[in-house]
Parts: sequence; C-alpha cells; structure tokens
Amino acid sequence: MTLTPGRAPPNPRATSSSGPVSGSWCAQPYVAGPRYINGPVAVVGPNDRIRIKYELQADGVHWIQSATNLATGKVITQLQSDSGDHQKGVGTAIECNQNCQPTVSDHTYVDWEVRLSKADPAFRNTFGVNQGATYEGVTSEQNGQVWKISKIFIPKMA
Repeated sequence: MTLTPGRAPPNPRATSSSGPVSGSWCAQPYVAGPRYINGPVAVVGPNDRIRIKYELQADGVHWIQSATNLATGKVITQLQSDSGDHQKGVGTAIECNQNCQPTVSDHTYVDWEVRLSKADPAFRNTFGVNQGATYEGVTSEQNGQVWKISKIFIPKMA
C-alpha cells in the first residue's frame, strides 16, 4: 500500500542528524500481539509517498515489514520479526506517541494488496474502519487469495 500522510501535528520524535524536522511524521514498523517488537523510526515528510510492505518469508515464521520512499526508492525503515502464526492480520494505524495531537490533515492509502497463503472468499468480512475512515474499490482475485483495496481514506481528527 502507498501512504501520502499529509500535514503533520507537532512531533517531538521526528529528528534528523541536523535536529527536529518541522512538519514531519515518524514511520515505525512494529509487531503487536503477545509481545511487542518496535523497529527503527524514520522521518517522513508531509508530501512523501511511502510504500508499506508486509512480507511473510518462505519459512512461514518470519515477517519483514518495510517502508520505502517512492521518490527515491530508498527503504527508510525495516523490521524483521519472528511473529509467525501470532500475526493473524495486517493493519495500519496513525497513532500519537508522546506530547502530540491527533492528525491534522487527511491521510490516504492507495493500492492496498494482501496475498493470503490460501484462498479465503470471506476475507472481506474481516475489514473494519472507524472514526470516519472509509475504503473503496475492493476486489479479489484467485478465488479470494489476493485482495485489493484501491483507496483507504482517514479524515483529519483535530
């Protein structure tokens, strides 16, 4: 999926080697579940287009989550974890980490795609949104093994 984050709230954690980056976001891969694993934090600008990828490795246990800046092709943050069968779903969140405010502009995810290890024609029933978020353009391929959402919209919350 590709994220265009929009204007950021004040963010004390978004820093570069030269200090705080005004108007920026933090991107951080993590695993939630029986144990939390946090990956490295990367700085994302308000107009950056970021590809977010969750990839189950061939061993069926390890996952690689990465965020890539589409303009530069550079992977800006990545986490490999052994969450294995603990990870029962994929999601995304815009969260407040510390001394910050809710989102102050709209966020859009496009070209969201999930490839399941086996077909599940009812996978669409697992989709959920709240707080005014919406999605559109849901399709499935290969009898429900590949699912796509053309657009996920998250409105400003400030």
